[in-house]
Amino acid sequence: MNNQQNIFRIFRAIVVLLCLPFFLTACADNRNSENGSPTGPEGYIRGTLEKGSEARVTTALIQVRQAIDHYEIHEGTRPASLERLVEAGLLPSLPTLPHNHEFEYNPTTGKVEVKGP
Repeated sequence: MNNQQNIFRIFRAIVVLLCLPFFLTACADNRNSENGSPTGPEGYIRGTLEKGSEARVTTALIQVRQAIDHYEIHEGTRPASLERLVEAGLLPSLPTLPHNHEFEYNPTTGKVEVKGP
């Protein structure tokens, strides 16, 4: 019985050693050949982070646009700046945007956008 266990261990080791090169080759370069973007776990994480940043930007825009609309309804004019929304108590502070993104507001039209990289 001890001899059978040794044979089984040797067999498992051989199978692992034979499969290892295929596994390493598959994981070596996870790049999409069309645009050079990563795939696999790295691409998934990067994609998730990008989607998270997009969601934060969208949520921030909705909050600011609603505050501008509320200000205009109650004051009869558009705010001169986004900081005026905070001063009027419509927002506790301007929403935090992801790195290298910033609000761009036109008080004449009341249009607000987020500019980023």
